[in-house]
This record gives sequence, C-alpha cells and structure tokens, in this order.
Amino acid sequence: MVVSRTLVARWLASPGQFGDCATGMIATLFPDCPAIGGPFLLFRLKRLGFSGARVKVVKEGLLVCASR
Repeated sequence: MVVSRTLVARWLASPGQFGDCATGMIATLFPDCPAIGGPFLLFRLKRLGFSGARVKVVKEGLLVCASR
C-alpha cells in the first residue's frame, strides 16, 4: 500500500488499519520519504506492538514491513 502525504498522520496513529487483518502483516511505501525517517517509523511500530519491523530505502521512498 502507498501512503500519501495526507494519510501519514492516520498511518502513524494506527498502522494496523493499513495492513492485512488476517495475518497482521503491514507492507507500506512512503513515497519520497528521506532515509532519516526510517528510525522514527520503526520506533512508532515498536511502541504499537509490531515486531520484525524492517525499513528498506528504495528508489521511490521508504518501504516498511512489519508483523504483529
């Protein structure tokens, strides 16, 4: 799923709503996000109970993958 600039605040509040409810997996692309944003996204996911979170810098932005 691609998160637009208008949805970033909603994603940070509840990233689980953007994932697969059955498996608890999240795969989200933040387009044009600089690499420095990765640690902040990981911190937020960890605080919300997600484990195995990974952030990968790709040409389009940041790709975030996590599971509950």
